Amino acid sequence: TTQINIDRNLRATFGNLSNLTKNLILQKKKNGEQVFIERNEFVLNDENKKLTGYGTVNRDVTNKVKVEQELIKQYSILDAIFNNSHHIIIFLLDKNYCYLTFNRNHIEEMKKVYGVDIKIGMNMLDLITNPELKLKAKESYDRVLAGESIVEIQFQPELNIYYEFHWNSVKGEKTDISGLSCFVTNITDRKQAEETLRKSEEKFKSIYEGSNDAIILLNE
Repeated sequence: TTQINIDRNLRATFGNLSNLTKNLILQKKKNGEQVFIERNEFVLNDENKKLTGYGTVNRDVTNKVKVEQELIKQYSILDAIFNNSHHIIIFLLDKNYCYLTFNRNHIEEMKKVYGVDIKIGMNMLDLITNPELKLKAKESYDRVLAGESIVEIQFQPELNIYYEFHWNSVKGEKTDISGLSCFVTNITDRKQAEETLRKSEEKFKSIYEGSNDAIILLNE
């Protein structure tokens, strides 16, 4: 048998191939540059499937590997943002209101609020059981899919929770809107603090306006 190096036209030139294997090899050039070589090794057979030799195809895939490494790096960063933001709920929907992706916080929140285990491809509108909230959600979805960016506060009556929603459209390669993204924060503590302050101000106002005595305010 003979060890031979052949090009991409190997199949057409030499006939039948079998037992194709691939290996990724890191090599160092004389100038010190590192390159990634994809080596394809195979057995070469004739028309009667008799072994006639071995072949290898070597291809420089350095650029491809670097792109893949950068994508992995970016994915790791996005995953950290997506799933390690403890107080932020994130989800993306397509134009039919179906899930494209979501973070763990959204999974837990949907389980807590609606008792469902969400999956990619599910229609989010179908999961909202409160008719009033479902109608409001659809109105928001449609506005964003039409190109608007929205910030709104919604109240979840079943759990006495306030959410702040940040809605934005998602655009495809041709800048056409292909879906929507939503970042949600639980602002219940803030709303409760605002309500406590409002009641305190109202109480002070009623005391101030109903009192016949002089009230002096001093700054320390």
